[in-house]
Amino acid sequence: MKQVRRVLVVRQDKLGDLLLTTPVATALKKAIPDCHITYMIRPFLQDVIQNNPNIDAICYTSYKPRVSEFPHWVWKLRRERFDAVLLCKPRSGAHTWIATLARIPIRVGCSDRYYAKLLTHNLPFDFHHPPMHEVNLMIAMAQHLTPTPLHAERLYLPVLPQHEQQAEELFQMHGMRLAEPFFCVHPGTGGSSHAWYPERYGQVARKLSQATGWRVVVTGGCKEQTLAGEVCQQAGDAAVNLAGQTSVPVLGAVLQRAKLLVSGDTGAVHVAASMNTPCIVVHPVSDYRVREKRWHPWMVPYRIVPATTFCEGCTPLECNMGGHLCRQSISVDAVIESALSLLEELEM
Repeated sequence: MKQVRRVLVVRQDKLGDLLLTTPVATALKKAIPDCHITYMIRPFLQDVIQNNPNIDAICYTSYKPRVSEFPHWVWKLRRERFDAVLLCKPRSGAHTWIATLARIPIRVGCSDRYYAKLLTHNLPFDFHHPPMHEVNLMIAMAQHLTPTPLHAERLYLPVLPQHEQQAEELFQMHGMRLAEPFFCVHPGTGGSSHAWYPERYGQVARKLSQATGWRVVVTGGCKEQTLAGEVCQQAGDAAVNLAGQTSVPVLGAVLQRAKLLVSGDTGAVHVAASMNTPCIVVHPVSDYRVREKRWHPWMVPYRIVPATTFCEGCTPLECNMGGHLCRQSISVDAVIESALSLLEELEM
């Protein structure tokens, strides 16, 4: 096998998806120390990988480039003379065409669509019965670039001293002592799945705080400040609302100090996993077993709290996006019990 020197990694979807590709950069740098790795991502995710020592360059793309944009990207990628591209998001049609027209010799991806024939290596993948975790799928893709066996390690989110300092300033601003124990609640999902009820997250926060004696830090994006406020209102005086006040690395610095994260199935779970913080994942949708196998928190203790009743038309593999019966069937007590059970196990 010819040694690859210049690798393009394309991951054009969301925060968690991008974090789940970071073990690829780590593994490739260990196997091929002098290879040059460029990540192609969406601009709003820049700070997720900007200071990653295993990534040499970043370029920006849209989720699905228009055909009119193809000439620009083909010209740009030809100039970079990449030896290989990893099309990490399954069914990346536009980027598969761009990589092919840019004459990148090795094109590794995962697709069941007509353009799959453009890939030099197409990994079979059953989306209803995924054979492996997303990280292992990424490593399997990268294995086509080197005969050296690759091994998946922890997700990597660069948290620098300035990010830790910003987290400390936020704690102090909200009257928290630096050594004060706390857990995090992240009620939003960013549209990746159904969101559980904010009042129930608030009840979980209040009861878990009473059971542990810990403060509650509620996190979220700028568009989730109202949602986080509703959680804090239910949680009581022990809660601190940091929604909209953290970048992703600062969120990482906050979660690094947290005892636990309680969240829906969203990118914050993978940020917590990169910080080695245990997770409780509230999972209303009917296909949680499929999602858990492919998307569970990587290399960190966790519990999934699933729905027990599903909406009409839902099956174990398909959600009809109704989202009411499933969310209602997840009780506050079930989440509390899972959290306390996990914490007790970790103390043993």
